[in-house]
Amino acid sequence: MTRLSLTQRGERRVLHAQDHAPDIRVCAAVSALTDALDIFLHNAPGVYLEAEALGSGGMYLSFWGGGERVQGAWEMAVLGLLAVARAAPEAVEVQVDLPGLQTAQRGDGRTVEA
Repeated sequence: MTRLSLTQRGERRVLHAQDHAPDIRVCAAVSALTDALDIFLHNAPGVYLEAEALGSGGMYLSFWGGGERVQGAWEMAVLGLLAVARAAPEAVEVQVDLPGLQTAQRGDGRTVEA
């Protein structure tokens, strides 16, 4: 199961992904979203990548800055990952702690308000 943790405190945002989903299509969907965010951050002006670790079955990004465009990309990635978790609840678990949104999308597909 792929486990994702997405948090935001002020302008600091953190994405932590670990493990592989059992279905390669689900893994590909998660990877497409997380990789697209990573590529965007490397090309967006004003972004400070505080920490970045990429590997097979895992990713850790900690970043801040970049203004509204980066916030929009971050929110789109978060919503996309939640959509993947909703479509494949047996394969993806997402915990989100963002201003105005604190939920955990569990592996069984149930959303739990924090």
